[in-house]
Amino acid sequence: MGKREKNRSMSTFMKKEAKKRKELEQQEQAKREQAEAIQAEGDDRSAAENTYVPKSNSLLFFRQYNTYQALFEIFPSGELTAEACFSKVILYVMSWFKHRLGEENITNLPEIFFLGEDYPEPEGYADFDITKVEDINTLSFSDVSTAYVEATKCWVMRLVEPDNGKEELDLKGRTFTTEILVSITETSAVLGIREFCREPQENHADAAGFRPGFVRDIFHDEDLFVAEEGVGGDYRFGKEPIILNGKSSSDCEKLHKQLIANPRRQMPVIFIPEAYYTENLTDVNYKTASLLGYCHVVVLEKSARKLFDNCMNDEDLLEVSEDGQIIFYRKTALQTEYENNYYETSAEGVMEVIKAAGLREPLRKKCDFGGYSFTAPWWNKSGKEDAIDTIHESEEIKILKAEIDHMKVSVADRERDNDGLQRNIDRLTEENRKLDKQQAKDMADLARARMELDECESIIQDLKDDKKRLTVEKDTLALRLRNSIADERRKYVPLINMPSFDAKDRKQVIDWIRQYYSEVLIVHPDAEKSLQKSSRNISIRTLCMMIHYLAGYTMYRNEGGNVRDAGAARDYDPDNAAYIAEPVSSGAGGSTTIYEDAYTFDISAYNPDEKNVIMDMHVVQGKGRDADMIRVYFFYDKKIKKSIIGYMPDHLPTRSDPH
Repeated sequence: MGKREKNRSMSTFMKKEAKKRKELEQQEQAKREQAEAIQAEGDDRSAAENTYVPKSNSLLFFRQYNTYQALFEIFPSGELTAEACFSKVILYVMSWFKHRLGEENITNLPEIFFLGEDYPEPEGYADFDITKVEDINTLSFSDVSTAYVEATKCWVMRLVEPDNGKEELDLKGRTFTTEILVSITETSAVLGIREFCREPQENHADAAGFRPGFVRDIFHDEDLFVAEEGVGGDYRFGKEPIILNGKSSSDCEKLHKQLIANPRRQMPVIFIPEAYYTENLTDVNYKTASLLGYCHVVVLEKSARKLFDNCMNDEDLLEVSEDGQIIFYRKTALQTEYENNYYETSAEGVMEVIKAAGLREPLRKKCDFGGYSFTAPWWNKSGKEDAIDTIHESEEIKILKAEIDHMKVSVADRERDNDGLQRNIDRLTEENRKLDKQQAKDMADLARARMELDECESIIQDLKDDKKRLTVEKDTLALRLRNSIADERRKYVPLINMPSFDAKDRKQVIDWIRQYYSEVLIVHPDAEKSLQKSSRNISIRTLCMMIHYLAGYTMYRNEGGNVRDAGAARDYDPDNAAYIAEPVSSGAGGSTTIYEDAYTFDISAYNPDEKNVIMDMHVVQGKGRDADMIRVYFFYDKKIKKSIIGYMPDHLPTRSDPH
């Protein structure tokens, strides 16, 4: 059979398949429209007659199907340990969960306040210890639970939630269950994910497959790299395809053994000819990155004969690949169906079609977790013997599953041979049909032009979206830069323009405070008088640094800072003098009680609701009557959000020094 006849036959086959798919889609659309019409008619009749329409008392039947599943092995790409990978993966999952709960809820709801403290963000993995964190039981407002089993080094999470309308479909009774498993090996962490949909059988539209957001975050972590569990790190997922040297026997044998024929592989493989990849580099890389966690993508560099003929012993795949077609290879020991799809690279938008098929893949296959279990009866057990029994049972199950997988591979090989014979029959049948060549060419040209137009519109829209996103990012960065510059100016400009250290006229200090700190500080007339009256030769610089710190402390209080925090406003202490705002002694024998008049100040000029207050806070430098001793007494008024300086730079009377 000549190459031209092969292409023509395959083109006819593809058209036939496309026609079948279109007919099925039309039938599904007709069913949905009919159901909507019946529902609308019932609603209109009920409204018109103003009568109660009773619901059926029949039991409601449900259906359940997978929407996403994967079993990943996560390796450290740098100096991380397997334990660090294990911790990071758990923290990525919990960061996703906390984000969905909402930071405000975590802060304000006592029931989940512990999440913010027990589970840091992934960057804090070094301080995280899963053995110190208690399991989560179902919360009153969310059906979620977690468990960690020390004996098996396994952490699991289960989340059940109703459909939140993310597909914008008005479907009743749909719920999603997400089950997550994280385990640890000597060199890596294992991440298992299974999400399934449960809904009434009357819902005709299947839920789409949605990969949980934390999977993307793990893929983008430069300290980690991800492969399918059991496949190994040589064939990790990446933003670009795996490049196979088709002329290298060792490379082909290795790919076939570790990836293609590996009984542990569950995800499909997309084979792309080198010529098509070279001409469509950007599009293929973009689609590959969007399929992370859905498919493996392999570019067949040079000849593919050594892979498909020598290693896989599959002449059908060899013929298809030599015709320059893209192969969507689904066959694994765990598939519910055994079929490959072939796509002609001459068809425009072919990668968009393949991407859509990859995203639908989780809906049509079973999933195996290689001996790992989401539902663990040993959660409720106690004692070492129970844990050891569980481990032994798990090992036995793992051995049995491996034997079953081996048998499935053998069955798949036989079915592959039968499929090859059937395809040959179909091809010979199609060759007996004569086509109008000119009409077929015209139709193909028209379809190609339409697909080119659709692809161009899609690319233009993507570029517009990218431009909008980059504009927002640029504006955000510019705003952050302006805010950062403003913060730095507010912090350091007053220090640059500090009064002269040997200033004789201490009014310069008062003017300096009012010029730079009027938003947060008020100088009481008594403070101005006490400063002028003091005859001690104090350090003007130290006094100004203490006032600078008081300004920072006031801003800290305005932002809700803890009054007991001894490390408050450290950014406003550039000399690392360890300034703190501390209370004056009070109580029956305290200074503020014995000398109450001396510590009482009238602030009604600044806050009409207050009159006489006790200045029970002060910033301290030195002790007793030391020469370098300085005190700045103040009152923080939370209503006007300012600190009022009432007395400086000397001591107010105390029990030990009434002066």
